[in-house]
Amino acid sequence: MTATLPRTRPWPGKLPMVMGAPVATREWANMGALANWLAAKGAVLVPYSRLNNPGLADTDTITYRMRVDTRATALQRVWLIEAHASVDAGIPPFQLRVNGGATRSGASGLNVIVEDVSSPGSGLTELTLQLIAGESGALSPRGLTVYEQDRPELDAAGGEGVDTASLRSGQPIASGIAGASVGGITAMSIDARRAGLAHLLYGDAGNPSKSGTGYTTLTPLPLPLLGQVVREGATTATVRVTAYARMSAAGTGHIRLTRTKGGATTVINVSGTTLGWTTPVDVTIDADDMSTSDGLRGAAFDGLSVAIEGAVGSTIEVQSISFLAPAFA
Repeated sequence: MTATLPRTRPWPGKLPMVMGAPVATREWANMGALANWLAAKGAVLVPYSRLNNPGLADTDTITYRMRVDTRATALQRVWLIEAHASVDAGIPPFQLRVNGGATRSGASGLNVIVEDVSSPGSGLTELTLQLIAGESGALSPRGLTVYEQDRPELDAAGGEGVDTASLRSGQPIASGIAGASVGGITAMSIDARRAGLAHLLYGDAGNPSKSGTGYTTLTPLPLPLLGQVVREGATTATVRVTAYARMSAAGTGHIRLTRTKGGATTVINVSGTTLGWTTPVDVTIDADDMSTSDGLRGAAFDGLSVAIEGAVGSTIEVQSISFLAPAFA
């Protein structure tokens, strides 16, 4: 069975859901419809992120990697890639490839790619973007955004949505049943999900490195961040941070994250000599303030400053750092 989803968001009323009072049948049904609507909304995986521009020309290539939190209901991803090229007439400006797929011809300016996700999954996943400069002229990568397409319908039989038939008047309120009643309503926790908060995308060319001890700052200004409120009354949120990095030789390097408000520091250790993603670390930042129009607490963004250091006789190399929302979906 499939359920066609409403174009507009259902809004359950608050008055019929007072503690100790029975929930009106209409409100319970609206909650189920809202859960399905939210489950079908695509997540923003990569907010607009500036791409490192090392200066590419004459078939030079660069690959950017980002770690994202995907959802099992995604069917398509939309990539918006901005790059500018200066080439001779008749020669393709550049080529691009997403996630190791087919090579496509790029155009100077904004490029849009819709990627079919053949086997939707959930959890941390690596996305890749490769740019290949043309045979003549320069290529200037500028920015990237990746988001999931909204779905027009969900397959209730496949456990993707709430079986709204179980919410009809006279039906018992069940729990622990996949896709039914209380068990399905928990899907509302993904409301307005920002799967990716920010990404520092340096790529595998011209990326930052630091030999020896002593920190070098990567962010001249703190990276502004706001976390998502996941429980009532929360004023802070836990953000997961993971880096794609390596060391040139034995030794442990560090990526230091310093919070704007309060100055608390969290350190990511890097010891492997093969490029790979580090184990995510949890960092506390401000959560949205629902009482203000812009969500800021104290009229100012919280954020993180990033610095790196190598080890004695070893150099740390960093290609990407991804800042992810809490995993609660």
